[in-house]
Parts: sequence; structure tokens; C-alpha cells
Amino acid sequence: MSTRRQRRRDRLEAAVGVMLITAALAFGALFLLSRTTDVFEAVPTATPTVVVTPTVNPETRPLPLDELLFTPDVSYGDTLQVEIYTEPGTRCRIMATVFSLRYGNYENRVLTDSITDSSGICQASLPIDEDIAEGEQSLHITLRNGGRSNQANWPFTVSAAP
Repeated sequence: MSTRRQRRRDRLEAAVGVMLITAALAFGALFLLSRTTDVFEAVPTATPTVVVTPTVNPETRPLPLDELLFTPDVSYGDTLQVEIYTEPGTRCRIMATVFSLRYGNYENRVLTDSITDSSGICQASLPIDEDIAEGEQSLHITLRNGGRSNQANWPFTVSAAP
């Protein structure tokens, strides 16, 4: 016969064995459920979408550059005239890039580099002499006011006869 202590130990071992078997069955069932169903899958919650409302920063808008007067076709003896409108107080630089027959290459001629008055008008002129080659030349306009700017390139044609 077994002693009281042995019986107690046997019962404890049996109880621990039953608990281990039950735990193994429970974890097995959970494993099968997790593989065969979506019960345990995390469903993400909807993230609210951000609606972007564009705002125009006044410091990033280009300066206005409106043509008031421009002579795109000029002949020798004529004068190329340019007049534009922009905001008052704007630095206006108008430069012509022309092929110089005297130097045999292109040269930049600054026609004006000034700040517009309260009218916002910037004007410049270039007398066309026989030192400038016939054909297409270009005019570059650069405007700057604070952090804002604008640029334009306009072609003009020089011809020998009107």
C-alpha cells in the first residue's frame, strides 16, 4: 500500500498532467482558429484623411509682367522699344542679347536696370545700328521685388530694310 504522502503526490501529478493536457488542447484549438478564421486578425481603424486646402502665399506669386509696348521687328536705323507694367517699387532689368558683327560673338547689352516708380512702368530702348547682325536676337526681362520675381525672354528680329 502507499502512504498518505505518496497518494497526495500522485494526485498532484495527475492534476498537473490534466492541466497540461487541457492547456495543450486549448492552445491547439486557438492555433487552428487563428489559421482558419479572421477572428484574431486586427482590423485597422480608419484614419481620417487630411483635406489640403491650397493657400497662396503672397510672397510666392510671380510679379506681374504685362507688355505695354514692344517692337518685335526692327530695321537698321530704327529703335527697339520695350515698355512693361509691373508692381511699383520693383527692380526691373531689361537686357538684349545681340550678335555683334564687330566682336564676332554675342554680347549682352543692359538697356535698363532701375526700380519702377509709383506707376509700375519700366521702359527701355535699343538703337539698331549696323553693328548688330541681321536675324533673330533676344530680349531678357528680370523683375525682383522682395522675395518675389518673374522673368521673360522675348525674341526680336533685325532686318536690313524696313
